[in-house]
Amino acid sequence: MSTDPNAFDPTSAMWSVGLTKRYADAYRRAKVQTGVGGMIKILSAILGGFIIVISALSGASTSVQAPSMFGPPPGSLGSAVTTMGSVIGIMIGGIGYLLGSLIAANGQILKATLDTAVNTAFREGLVRFALTRQ
Repeated sequence: MSTDPNAFDPTSAMWSVGLTKRYADAYRRAKVQTGVGGMIKILSAILGGFIIVISALSGASTSVQAPSMFGPPPGSLGSAVTTMGSVIGIMIGGIGYLLGSLIAANGQILKATLDTAVNTAFREGLVRFALTRQ
């Protein structure tokens, strides 16, 4: 048995509890981050769609006016309202979806990094532990 108190000992309860708690917290954070990113994507798509629908309804209600023989009545901005609302809705939905994707991707990267760290640290620690036992 190694006499170094800082040596890796996979059977040590203190080493296992501290490491398990640390990685459990990190995995929890990664899951929350991925979930928040997914929620932002969904909410931004819903908000963008809602803005598009409201602008289309608003544009349709402003364009239903009695035509005159001299052309459209003044203040008839139905198609402009619909077009601008659609552009704004697409921009808000697209930017929000992009930001949500970036946040979720960051959570996935954290999960992958933790998977690598957990598997590598434990395997290398076992090799060191076995070599010090010889």
